[in-house]
Amino acid sequence: MLRYIVLLLLSCGMWGHALSAIPPLRKLTVTSSNNHLLDRRYGMIPLPPSVNTPYFRALRQRAAIDSVLRTKDELAVIRALRHWTSMQWEHDGRFAPSLGISSLQILEQCAQGARFNCEGYARVLLDMLLAHGIVARVVYLKTKEAPYAAPGQGHVAVCAWSDQMQRWVFLDPQFDGEVSKNGALLSWIDVADVVRSGDTAGVEFRSTKATTDVYRSFLSAYTGYVSSLMLVEGNTELVTYRLDTTAKQYFTFQGLPADGTMFTEKRHDFNMPLNGTALVFYSSKPQDYQRVLSKYKIITTEDYMHYMSLFTATPDFTIRLTNAMPWFKTYEVSVDGGAWKTVRGNRLPVHFHDGSNDLRVRAVNEFGWPGPVTSMIVQYE
Repeated sequence: MLRYIVLLLLSCGMWGHALSAIPPLRKLTVTSSNNHLLDRRYGMIPLPPSVNTPYFRALRQRAAIDSVLRTKDELAVIRALRHWTSMQWEHDGRFAPSLGISSLQILEQCAQGARFNCEGYARVLLDMLLAHGIVARVVYLKTKEAPYAAPGQGHVAVCAWSDQMQRWVFLDPQFDGEVSKNGALLSWIDVADVVRSGDTAGVEFRSTKATTDVYRSFLSAYTGYVSSLMLVEGNTELVTYRLDTTAKQYFTFQGLPADGTMFTEKRHDFNMPLNGTALVFYSSKPQDYQRVLSKYKIITTEDYMHYMSLFTATPDFTIRLTNAMPWFKTYEVSVDGGAWKTVRGNRLPVHFHDGSNDLRVRAVNEFGWPGPVTSMIVQYE
């Protein structure tokens, strides 16, 4: 009998008009998400195309921190490399390594008795971090008086991106030093903010080569400007951010021409996020608005709402994955707290089951470091 009624409704063009044939509307609701448009400024950082080259393999063999690497603790690796670099020679502020030599050559020269300044430490630590799959860059710290003052107005250090902390962190290989607040490592811009504001509650200046007071006093002098080499329209420029808003743009450093310097007022030009993943959803049953109106003979908004459950998105999607990760290798996915699984390519099929769905996706680089997790909680009911 029921089959007869259904056939009768179809023959009269009334399919969808019988209330009993319209299922209740089921909704997909995103209850929480950190899935956002990725920041592409990471492409301004000069980075090698790969960290799996003979040069970087030689650097890894030189540092030989395999026992630390086995812990899979990113911050432990960063600190171990900083400490290792700080121990390779005694600091001599009179000598900077030649621009044309590599970190391996710097280390070889030091093994023969050479000594270098803070720039030498920074260049070696930079390459060591890159060799271990950690994005980093050299930063040049300057006093407010740097444009026209005697030598000694700058200090060279490193900032590294920490996936574990999801921020840039300041590393000082000359002093084997770092600065933290409430246990979290700070970027140099954060350090400068702390110094200028005087809000040092929970702030620690740590160094294995200087006392806390000496190290704090030393760093506090260099809160005028910070610079880093960046790619700008195909050219490598020294992009500079004014840490002290009373400092001025300049043409000189210690009286010498500061050629190739560009200025920015945006701290995110230095502290852009890295290694994130973005998710773009495509329904397995896409619908066209005009065809929906025609198919269900919809005339009024009441009609549209009445028949919505017949054409709304189903819980089946294909996700296109994109990333902001240098040296990207693959994506991984975890569903409802399950183990991480490798995604083949950049397309991920997903079915949202009844109730709450916990979807997590991350990118992994060629050294094996996973990036920050993009997570979504989706309710289907």
